[in-house]
Amino acid sequence: MAIWAGITGQASAQDLRATVNGVDLTATGAVSFQGGAFEDPSTGLTDENTEADASLILNAEYVTPRGLTFGLRVEVDTGEREVEDLQRDEIYAYLSGAFGRFELGEQDGPADTISLHAPAVGLGQIRGDFVRYAGTAALLSPFDTRDSIKVLYLSPPINGFRVGASYAPKFESNSSDPNPRRRTRQDNAIEVAGAYQNSIGPWAGGISIAYVTGEADPVTQREDLRSWSVGSEVRRDKLSIGAAYVSRGDSNSLTRGLDEDEVNAGIAWRDDKWGAAISASETDSTVFTNRLLGAGAYYEFGDHWVVRGDVVSIDEMPVGRASRSGYVAIAEVSFRF
Repeated sequence: MAIWAGITGQASAQDLRATVNGVDLTATGAVSFQGGAFEDPSTGLTDENTEADASLILNAEYVTPRGLTFGLRVEVDTGEREVEDLQRDEIYAYLSGAFGRFELGEQDGPADTISLHAPAVGLGQIRGDFVRYAGTAALLSPFDTRDSIKVLYLSPPINGFRVGASYAPKFESNSSDPNPRRRTRQDNAIEVAGAYQNSIGPWAGGISIAYVTGEADPVTQREDLRSWSVGSEVRRDKLSIGAAYVSRGDSNSLTRGLDEDEVNAGIAWRDDKWGAAISASETDSTVFTNRLLGAGAYYEFGDHWVVRGDVVSIDEMPVGRASRSGYVAIAEVSFRF
């Protein structure tokens, strides 16, 4: 049995690896402490708060002599992270080969993982952990089925194209709330997405499109899922620029005719040990407009420590009422093992 350690990815944990009887095992973990100072636009109150999180990722993988890969991945998080790159609480099995990749279990669908949009680093900027303290996050991509149990297929890249599709028999949240209007229950939810990427000189660029549909349980009095987005991203070395248009319509809303949509854009620089990003969004509907502007960064100290920080400006404009403004400033220290 061979054991070794290595660092992978931006702000990721340290991987502990082992091989037992041909099965590759990896384990990563992190403990983080976060503090935020904020002015809540809904109340006008200034306050501070703290959060603590712990995460663990376990992965077992076996590659057959014919090149098929069988795997099982378990991700657990004690907190309610809003940063997509830091979210956990998933468990799924997968099979991959020249035909692509199949997954079964609790996992994000292709409308989330394939969609291109404003880049986010550190604590996520406009779709990040600032909403733990105040404000409403940007959409970035279609209303998707998050980590509901689903079957998912991702094609291999073919001439720059890649497609994905998933089916979730049931997507729900707040299912135990005594008020059915506060519950989410969408049945037969389908996500489809595709992306095309190519290179022109030193630049690499891509475009994506995604669509999500689902049937709301009548008891919740919410609307069906009908959501889509078109996004793009260009990269050169460590620089990336991304943008998207998102239409969520009335998806899962209690308000018929909400007609929610968004434009988001951002720019990021990701180096080996540090990164920074600026992103902005405007989300509009028949009842409100939400404008966000965020900046954030991270820095890795050696193999075990990461410092992240964000500052987000919030400008909410309810229809027929006065505008409300606020801000959130967050700092986090994370220990990886």
